[in-house]
Amino acid sequence: MWTIPCNPRSPTRDDEARNTLQPQAGASAALLKNYADGIAEESLQRSSSARDDGRKQSEKAKPASRSLLIDAVRGMAISLVALGHTNQGIQHRGWWGASNVGARLDSVIYAFHMPAFFFVSGIFLCASVQKRGPGRFTLERLRTLIYPYVLWSLISEGSVRALLHFVSQQPLTAKQFVINLLLGHGIWFLPALFVCQMLGMALRKLPGAVILA
Repeated sequence: MWTIPCNPRSPTRDDEARNTLQPQAGASAALLKNYADGIAEESLQRSSSARDDGRKQSEKAKPASRSLLIDAVRGMAISLVALGHTNQGIQHRGWWGASNVGARLDSVIYAFHMPAFFFVSGIFLCASVQKRGPGRFTLERLRTLIYPYVLWSLISEGSVRALLHFVSQQPLTAKQFVINLLLGHGIWFLPALFVCQMLGMALRKLPGAVILA
């Protein structure tokens, strides 16, 4: 026959150790969970930051959109420059004969092809000056416009002197060469474009009505 003791069993050392370890285990588990959650959150933040940095770098590396209309007008103007010089060569050789087609074609081409080229070159002038600053903008235009003009003038005059016995053109004196260089003989549109862009840079902050007046 089984009997049920009336007095509860007194706790042993194992029970005391178990009761002591259970809260510690719970606290350790909570700490590990919080640590794991912190690592996961930090990893998400790093990945998000990496995506943002990659997006910003891709946006910076993305080239500026070009205007197809501006490129088309520029290409048309350059083509008309080549056509105009070719037509003048044909006229000088008399290949048009008695026809006035060459003269009419010359009048039509030179009525707008260089103004169109200058107009296209000045569309983004204000934005370019604002981006680079007046000093850097001027240095870049000296490098891209005046330097090729002076270099080509020197090459042209040197070629005349080197091929003196094979060409009808006579070499210039040093004084006449400098005068022609200052007056813009030869590829005149490069110094002319430089002067126009310098004027545009100087007058860019004035109202349009004042500039037209």
